[in-house]
Amino acid sequence: MSITWDGSLAMGLPEIDEQHHRFVDLLAALESAIEKRDEARHLPDVFDQLALYVQYHFGTEERHFKEFGCYPNAEAHIRAHAAFNDHIKQLRYQFLDDTSLQAMELARAMFEWLRHHIATMDREYEECFREHGMGRQAP
Repeated sequence: MSITWDGSLAMGLPEIDEQHHRFVDLLAALESAIEKRDEARHLPDVFDQLALYVQYHFGTEERHFKEFGCYPNAEAHIRAHAAFNDHIKQLRYQFLDDTSLQAMELARAMFEWLRHHIATMDREYEECFREHGMGRQAP
């Protein structure tokens, strides 16, 4: 399940790419803790950083959806954000006495989010954001 940041994840929107890169770094840190069987020590920090990331990144995207007004799937996207945030909160408390299982479930959730949301759903707003001066222009 290991993942690293590479060009295939970049959208060409520097603000968004930087935030997505941070998400990948959080996932890599969690995977490293799992590999070292050091989940108990690192998991609380990963959850804390992920909570801050979700608040900041989702807020960035949702602010631009509202500001630009050209992304037709904004409401579904916002609902997906809320569902992921709720899922992460649930995972934080679901396995309090089993940090190994909790870490694996969190890594799986983050990987799936990366694969299905960041790499797919976020691509839907690329053109809208570019039309409003973000990132490099599409050819």
